Amino acid sequence: MGYSAGYFSNAVQHWFDMGWLRSGQRLVDFGAQEFFADPAQVRPDVEIFLRKHGVEPPSVLPSVKDIYGATGIDYMSIDVDGARGSEFFDLNTFAVPAQWLGAFDFVNNEGTIEHLANPINGFRVAHDMARVGAVIRHNFPLIGWQDHGFNNLTPKFYAYLVGENGYEVLKVVATVSAPTLFHDPLFATCSSADQSDGFTKEGIPLPAVVPPPMITNIWGELVYRKTVDRAFAIPVDHVEGADVSAIKARLNDNYQRVVWPAS
Repeated sequence: MGYSAGYFSNAVQHWFDMGWLRSGQRLVDFGAQEFFADPAQVRPDVEIFLRKHGVEPPSVLPSVKDIYGATGIDYMSIDVDGARGSEFFDLNTFAVPAQWLGAFDFVNNEGTIEHLANPINGFRVAHDMARVGAVIRHNFPLIGWQDHGFNNLTPKFYAYLVGENGYEVLKVVATVSAPTLFHDPLFATCSSADQSDGFTKEGIPLPAVVPPPMITNIWGELVYRKTVDRAFAIPVDHVEGADVSAIKARLNDNYQRVVWPAS
């Protein structure tokens, strides 16, 4: 996890320009963020950003937290190792403590939730840490990126996440990168559903073994605003019939009791 060389003058300044983030507000980062770039490239970007906010850059490249602090942002990050001043927090399993409930104006998931074994808890934590009116931002692999993390949730998942929780969508971008060859030591054999290498004795087609395909890599960014003060609702898929609302409510109740029984 890390900020790129142009993160502050591009991404963060965009948040200020859009009115999503203002001096005096509180921001929480998922992950103990640092600069994932050559300091010689980072420094000019940080200087541009700070001067735009009327701050003279220090002689030494400041930390991510100090840069936010210089612009009046009360910054906090959470992580599992307490690195770089982060607060210890397990996004897989922890419930949001009382002092953090509805306490933040901006929740930033900069490529963290896809590394969780239990990603749905990360989305719930974001929801519960955000006050009503706060902005929540997710930056994540959408399609491809096979070696990046544990999960690539589908566009349908994000649509349902937004819909079930009544979020106001502020920004949605799918960024396409160059295709890469599919390769995996576990799923080493690729077959085709449209070709056959022959038939079994019962006459059932045998899928043809084919060369590994090229995969399109698409990165997603989703920014939304929390609009109502209500409990987080898990997206529910493939439920039909007259009792859909009742089934959804029961599934959410089950999730609440099993995952965070004390909350």
